Amino acid sequence: EDTEAVEIAAHLLASTLWPEAGPAEGANNLHTQLSRLRNALGREQVERYESGYVVRCGPDELDALAFEGASGRARVALADGRWSDAADEASAALAWWRGDDALPEFADQPFAMPRASALSEQRWATVECGIDARLALGEHRALVGELGDLVEREPLREWLWGQLMRALYRCGRQAEALRAYERLRQILAHQLGITPCAELV
Repeated sequence: EDTEAVEIAAHLLASTLWPEAGPAEGANNLHTQLSRLRNALGREQVERYESGYVVRCGPDELDALAFEGASGRARVALADGRWSDAADEASAALAWWRGDDALPEFADQPFAMPRASALSEQRWATVECGIDARLALGEHRALVGELGDLVEREPLREWLWGQLMRALYRCGRQAEALRAYERLRQILAHQLGITPCAELV
C-alpha cells in the first residue's frame, strides 16, 4: 500500500506543544509522547528522520490526505465530463471536513498557517466542483436551497451567486435570479466598492 510521509522537525514539535518548557524539558516531553505514539500506531510508522520525525500513513489514514485525494479525483472527473463521479468524489472529499476551518487547533501557529490556508481554498474549489457536477446532472432544484445558504455564509464569492442564479433560472424562477444578481451588486458596492465581474453580468 502506498504511504505518505509527514516530516516535522523535533525542535518545532517541542516548542509548539510545550511553548513554556525549556529545550531540555521539551525534548524529554517529546520523547515520552513519541514513545506513546509508536505504541499506538506501530514503531514502523513513526521514524526518526534527519532533524525530526516522519509519520508514515496510508492515503486514507489522515483526513487531510484523504480529502486531497478525493478532491483531486473530483476535479479530474469533472474535466472529463464524468458528472456523477465528480459529484460523488466531491461529496466524499467534503465528508472528511469537521467544522469550517482547517487545522483549527493550530490556527495561531505560523507553521500551520500556509497549510491551513491551502486546505481551505481547496475545500472551496471542491465545493464548486461538486456544484458544477450536480448542475450538469440536472439537480438545480435541490441546489437552490444549498446555494442560498452558501451565499449567506460567503456573500463575496461571486461564483456562488452565479450558480445560484443559474439554478434559479433553470427552475423557471427568472425574477428571483435577477433579484439575486441585484443583491450581489449591492453587497459588492457597499463592502468593496466594485461591480460584479463581466462574466456574471
